[in-house]
Amino acid sequence: MIGVVGLGRMGSGIAATLLRKKFKVMAYDIDPARVTVLANEGAAAGTNIPQVCAKCDTILLSLPNSQVAVDVMEHDVLPAARPGTTVIDMGTTLVRETQRLHALMQAREVNLIDAPVSGGTGGAAKGELYIFVGCNKAAAEREWKLLQALGGGRLTYCGESGCGQITKAVNQLAMGLVDAAYI
Repeated sequence: MIGVVGLGRMGSGIAATLLRKKFKVMAYDIDPARVTVLANEGAAAGTNIPQVCAKCDTILLSLPNSQVAVDVMEHDVLPAARPGTTVIDMGTTLVRETQRLHALMQAREVNLIDAPVSGGTGGAAKGELYIFVGCNKAAAEREWKLLQALGGGRLTYCGESGCGQITKAVNQLAMGLVDAAYI
């Protein structure tokens, strides 16, 4: 089962895409109403992060900002994740924090994949996100089918931990420069 933590505009689209593509999903958010919406679409309703960690081998995080992602990973996911679990951070998180958390999780035999996305809520809902994957190659290969469900052919393996975050930042900068050139 795939745990999806964070059911805002992006996370709810990610969870709905996974359900549509026949993945078993456990959904969790601090707002129970968001969980109910996904449960009505076929997801298992998570009541807290330790429960999601206990039931899911892969946990996708779609959280609103770097600080929230770091806090949730460090204080909620890391203490509860079982060895062999893979945590996929789909948000934009500070590179140094990503690398620090990767080391902490690795010491507990938990994989951390930084996989920030571009493509907005429409891309999340359609399974057409651009995903920049940073982690060891073996972890990326184990989760590639799942990531393909969310991005189709729009996946880029960028290198070790933190490289997904760096590549997304470069991508966003390049897009901004192109936009500025057309003004």
